[in-house]
Amino acid sequence: MRITFVRHGESVSNAAGIWQGHSNSELSEVGVGQAEALADRLAGARFDRVVCSDLRRAAHTADILGSAVGRPAVRDPRWREIHLGRWEGLSRTQVREQYPAEVAALARGEDIPVGGGERWGDLAIRVRAAFDGLVAAGHPDEHVLVVVHGGVIVTLFADLLGVLDLRPRRIGKLSNTSLCRVRIRDGAVTVQAYNDALHVEAQASWREEQRRGRAVVALQARAGGPNHFEPTLRQALHEAASVGLPSLDADPGALSAWAAA
Repeated sequence: MRITFVRHGESVSNAAGIWQGHSNSELSEVGVGQAEALADRLAGARFDRVVCSDLRRAAHTADILGSAVGRPAVRDPRWREIHLGRWEGLSRTQVREQYPAEVAALARGEDIPVGGGERWGDLAIRVRAAFDGLVAAGHPDEHVLVVVHGGVIVTLFADLLGVLDLRPRRIGKLSNTSLCRVRIRDGAVTVQAYNDALHVEAQASWREEQRRGRAVVALQARAGGPNHFEPTLRQALHEAASVGLPSLDADPGALSAWAAA
């Protein structure tokens, strides 16, 4: 079984730097273009099901992709973004000014209710249950497209890769409409791609992170078997469009030693 996860396109709130959580925000004009670029990339690919969060930014993205692959998008609230309570609708600056103690606690790695909403640990339990349910209901030859949120995907993949408890998160910020893929075979989960955003390379998260001097992870599987593992951090992943993404084909837990280094 294969599951391809997609982060939704840029929303109006994303563009404005507003925390969203469970609140709704429409796709921006850029976000619609990102979804259409991914739809062009996925056209002709075989997907047996399309599942998405019921929040509008994810559902709209899923409808665009579903049309391209010939499958209707089924809404499922279990795949919603983390609930951010009183932070929702505020800018990052406003949150820092109004809730400095919460921001400091989260920076220390404390698993507190964010804005009085969900803990990151709560989100991890919720999305892992949704993932396990999707796998249990699937069949070995199935390929499912799941259109959700950045916090959902980063949390799930950190869990699958055995680095969920590390703070700050070490697997990198996701680009809007980036692809992340896993394969499930005989109960074992293998990560095949993470943050593959070559269809929107000019807007990919690695450009922003490069400007901030941060390393970014973007991974794509290649031949070499389950023991092949070459995660690469780059400061200049804008070259990925011409040279290909760094490679990963690793079972859960294989990232732990690297991420902790």
